[in-house]
Amino acid sequence: MMGCSPPAKSLISTGPRSWWSCPPATRARGGQRSGEGIVGLTWALFVAGAPTQVLSQWAVADASTAQLMKSFYANLKAGRAKGDALRRASLVLMKDGQHAHPFYWAPFVFIGDWR
Repeated sequence: MMGCSPPAKSLISTGPRSWWSCPPATRARGGQRSGEGIVGLTWALFVAGAPTQVLSQWAVADASTAQLMKSFYANLKAGRAKGDALRRASLVLMKDGQHAHPFYWAPFVFIGDWR
């Protein structure tokens, strides 16, 4: 899990409920290798006890992603299911007048338990 922040070795010390930020597999240091990238990362987190991950399918803009995630977590805190929380956060971003293009809201997918 090269290129991740924090380093992959800290998964044990931080626990499975921690959030990680990793670049897309095509940008990870060291090139692509069998078993690495999105599949390797999600499997490692699943085995460590994290049943769900939210991943982006491409490099994303920091400001709009921060806005989307803030709305996503607010929806989760309000008791919404994960899928509905992400959908609602995406709709807010789509309708804000600056981020209507799918580049900003469409890259995010659930891996694992999406409910």
